[in-house]
Amino acid sequence: MAIFFWFPYIMKGISMSKKPVNTLKPNPNGRTRQGYYNVTNKEKYRGSDVIIYRSSWEKQFFKICDMNSKVLEWASEPIKIPYYNPVKKKQGVYIPDVLMRLQTDKGPVVYLIEIKPTGDLKKPPPVKSHKKASYKTYEKRTRRLMVYAINMAKFDAARKFCGKRNWKFLVLTENYFNKMFG
Repeated sequence: MAIFFWFPYIMKGISMSKKPVNTLKPNPNGRTRQGYYNVTNKEKYRGSDVIIYRSSWEKQFFKICDMNSKVLEWASEPIKIPYYNPVKKKQGVYIPDVLMRLQTDKGPVVYLIEIKPTGDLKKPPPVKSHKKASYKTYEKRTRRLMVYAINMAKFDAARKFCGKRNWKFLVLTENYFNKMFG
């Protein structure tokens, strides 16, 4: 059966085990809803035995992967991609949210997917007036600039990683989930 053999084939040379790549447990006190996802269609799931969603959007997307018949296989946080962190000025490791193989009209396509809020994808505007801006305004903008710079570095590394494997890299935001679920 082709489905069973697909993941080992595309993951050749990439370390992947039944242990979670990301060992961070869900934070019940975090700013997003987190928890453990229970797979319904176990024959499609190829990742770690422990599936953690780190936002309600991730949970919704896991359900799509799990229940949609066009999703042939999927895994949560299955791989580590090295990238240069421009804030810390050193190598880091990026763990994308989902790897899936989707059946399309042109045949199966492999997608590496990250789920992020739109605010983390936009470069924050400059502070308008230095005289009127408070320290908190500068601090908030600096934090958002760091998040933006790190995300762009991660996504660039992911695009290169996918390009070498003929995969597609997607970043899904709340706009996707709002359109899907109203």
